[in-house]
Amino acid sequence: MTPCSPPARALTGFGKLGYIVLATIPQTLGGLLVALAGHVLYPAYGSGPQLVGVDALTDQQIAGSEHRAGEQDRGSSRPSGWSS
Repeated sequence: MTPCSPPARALTGFGKLGYIVLATIPQTLGGLLVALAGHVLYPAYGSGPQLVGVDALTDQQIAGSEHRAGEQDRGSSRPSGWSS
C-alpha cells in the first residue's frame, strides 16, 4: 500500500450522501441554537457598541441564520468572507 493508493473500502454513492447529511447535523444544530436563543449568548458582546445599527440579539440571530444558509450555499460552515 502506498500513500497514493485508493482506500481499501470506499463509500458507495449513497454512503457518501449519508456521510454528508450526517456531517451537517452539528452545524445545523449550532446555527439553530444561536439563531433561536432568546438572549445574547456573549454578555460582553451585548454591552458593546452598535456598529451597524442593529442590537446584539438581532445580530446574533442573523448570524445563526446565515450560518445554516451559508452551509447550504457553499457546502461549508465558514463565514462568507473566509477563503480556504
